[in-house]
Amino acid sequence: MTDIKPVRADIPKINGHLGAKPNFGPQPTAILLEDPRLRKIFKHYGGHLQRFQLIEECGELTRATSRMMMHTETRIGSDRPEDELNQEAVDDYMAWTGEIADVLIMIEQMMLDPGIRSVVLTQREYKLKRTIRRINGLPDEDQEG
Repeated sequence: MTDIKPVRADIPKINGHLGAKPNFGPQPTAILLEDPRLRKIFKHYGGHLQRFQLIEECGELTRATSRMMMHTETRIGSDRPEDELNQEAVDDYMAWTGEIADVLIMIEQMMLDPGIRSVVLTQREYKLKRTIRRINGLPDEDQEG
């Protein structure tokens, strides 16, 4: 059994994965895991170096996302064998999801600081509410009046 547990109890663990419940109420919700390995890694390298690592991982995710999107665009009308295209698509997808995992690990490390976590979760909640209001055709809360 692992020590991985949800940050909030209202996010159930389903078949080893988190199933986040939609929450549009005033309380910020977290989808990140509290994994003791994150604290060990963060303590070993230190916050300063891990912030630089976050920059590097974000850059790698940007490149992997771009490659995957360009690959998807350029394979249409290509004369390469379909099997080669499929393997390349799988490789790009796996690289992309690996980079997402790297960035998520770095963000989870940044969120170990309760002050950062509080501010980020507040910002996250604000941005989610704002986006839902826009989808529903409502003005931003700060534009009302």
